[in-house]
Amino acid sequence: MSEIPAAASPAPAGGSIVGRASVAVPVAVLASIGAGLVHAGVIGAHSEHVTLARLFLVSAVAQLSFGVAALVRPSRLLVVALAAANAVCVAAWAVSRLVGISFIGGLEVREPAAFADTACAALGLLAVGAALLWWRRLGGGPRSVGGGPLRAAGFGLPGLAVALLAVPALAIGSTHADDHSQAVAKPYDPSQPIDLGGTAGVSSKQRKRAEDLVKRTLVDLPHFADPAVAQAEGWQSIGDGLTGFEHYIKWSLIDDGDFLDAKAPESLVYQVTPAGKKLVSAMYILPPSYSLAAVPDVGGPLTQWHIHDNLCMTPIGPNGSRVVGITRA
Repeated sequence: MSEIPAAASPAPAGGSIVGRASVAVPVAVLASIGAGLVHAGVIGAHSEHVTLARLFLVSAVAQLSFGVAALVRPSRLLVVALAAANAVCVAAWAVSRLVGISFIGGLEVREPAAFADTACAALGLLAVGAALLWWRRLGGGPRSVGGGPLRAAGFGLPGLAVALLAVPALAIGSTHADDHSQAVAKPYDPSQPIDLGGTAGVSSKQRKRAEDLVKRTLVDLPHFADPAVAQAEGWQSIGDGLTGFEHYIKWSLIDDGDFLDAKAPESLVYQVTPAGKKLVSAMYILPPSYSLAAVPDVGGPLTQWHIHDNLCMTPIGPNGSRVVGITRA
């Protein structure tokens, strides 16, 4: 005697959060995780720009967190959050490559797109598109509908595609970080010719002036290796040692009319280490009468002047000031 099959149960209103989203689910999740991994991998390449490095860290955490959370327990709210986080990252990348971002150190000037950042942006854009498709197939709306962990089926091909973008981008980004660190750490030898060639838009005279300035600074700066010597000769700390680098300034030199004197630089910069303070650079400062639109041309693009207009200073006697904070936007 044959059995009559029972009638199929009707699908719940709105459908399964996984079933109705099809391939958009693994694409959105994996692309966001891939972009987050690339962002995390290039943080070290931008360690000299603290704000930018922190923004990369925040981007990596957001993309990874929302991707993993959507993988473990998908919901409409997570789909929206995943799309929003990746959209912000893609928009920031586009602006930085088109015009630059003036208020973020390291992004002030437009940079050409490279493979690692372009691949990361492509993954972010893919995550946004797939998340929006996922959300649309769920019927839209802000209501959060939870579900169980996503099944492994269907993740193979999207995972391979994401890996083909993310792995090379991560490898290239990490290599760039290593090369950058080595370039920064490599010292010049003032007893040997200093070569600053290879920068576009620099004339031979500008290059020579820049090379001479570097050489003079390297020869004369060790006189101030001991901060006690600098203090005895009139340089005063501005109290920013908590940043890891402490600036000593001799305020009377700023208005003396000689602002590229390696024997008397306006500012000395010491790195604060557990073993003590290590002299790492000089900072030449122009008088307040100058503006960035009319700075002296030393080495063209090789010697770029900059301005700190966000510091709050307070006097510490008749001939000095100390940083007490930064201004709000």
